[in-house]
Amino acid sequence: MLWDEIYAIAGENRTVYDEQAVTSIIQGIENYRGRIINIFAGYKKEMMRFLDTNPGLLSRITDIVYFDDLDNPTLIDIFGMFAEKKGLKLAEGCTGELDSFFTEEKALKGEKFGNGRDARNLFNAAVRKLADRCADEDAEDIPAMDASDITAAVEELIGEAREVAESSDNAERHIGFSAT
Repeated sequence: MLWDEIYAIAGENRTVYDEQAVTSIIQGIENYRGRIINIFAGYKKEMMRFLDTNPGLLSRITDIVYFDDLDNPTLIDIFGMFAEKKGLKLAEGCTGELDSFFTEEKALKGEKFGNGRDARNLFNAAVRKLADRCADEDAEDIPAMDASDITAAVEELIGEAREVAESSDNAERHIGFSAT
């Protein structure tokens, strides 16, 4: 089983249900040992907090693997794979914009940098910019995604990341959600 971001049940506002969930996970590890592999994934600090929620949990974990952030060329390749899946070509000049974005995004987000998730978010934002730029084009005549689409998406996403990083009182900020 993959338990992605399981640390959510180990937050400051833990409830009796969160504690019961951890107890159930431990029981499952024991009852199905050798038949089910449990993979817990998430950010290091939060995962350590999760492992501290129950004294018996860490002793049942056989391996801990730490992953470094992906390097910029790998993130650029991931962006390219998203484009390929959508049948989009990338024009020349995109690589520099992508490299700059990933460098700045890593600096702004630090440990909260999302690797492939941030590549996907940039791709989705760039697709929206491409759609805006080509709104009057025939679907068959849509050109390749170019550096201007990526630049506009980068400006949008970096602006949002700076706003979050600089905000000292997130409680008063308005928030909206979108999943694509």
